[in-house]
Amino acid sequence: MNAFIFHGVYGHSNENWFPWLKNNLEDNSIETTILNFPTPVDQTLNNWMRVVAPYKDKIDINTIIIGHSLGTLFSAHLLSTINKKVRGLFLIAPFTGLTNDKEINKTLASFIDTPVHWGEVCKNSSYTSIYASLDDPYIPLDSSIEFARNIGLGKLNLYLNAGHFNQKANILKFPDLFDEILRIKLLSVRE
Repeated sequence: MNAFIFHGVYGHSNENWFPWLKNNLEDNSIETTILNFPTPVDQTLNNWMRVVAPYKDKIDINTIIIGHSLGTLFSAHLLSTINKKVRGLFLIAPFTGLTNDKEINKTLASFIDTPVHWGEVCKNSSYTSIYASLDDPYIPLDSSIEFARNIGLGKLNLYLNAGHFNQKANILKFPDLFDEILRIKLLSVRE
């Protein structure tokens, strides 16, 4: 089994809970890749797709995709076009439209203006779980709920005092997410 972690706007592979999750997944025999996408300069959907292109042959039914913030919308675009089914899709602080930050919104146009084929996202994920915070300073809760409705499956985990699930909110470990991923791994072994 393998996993990919996709960061958000202004993000990178060594921030937040990403290194902690990567280490814990790899300790449990889940090969994990955290990609670095161009942001905010050259942050476009096409440029992010180019970063993933060399890894597409590693994405299959034994793959778990974990997206944070803009990484969630990117994950939806990827699954709506890749025509491959993945084991699990874990989306942390997802949104479908504009955020509460006008500066960030300036960099989102290609991700928001390009339609997501939500039916394909549903078809291409065996399991989906969404994590949203009631006090996220960037993502309106309504947008996370709309994302969950668009996917039409999976579960919605709501948190209080988790902010944007980032270092600023003091989220450097994410045991709930880790435990859920391990459950999916165990279920896949039993199939």
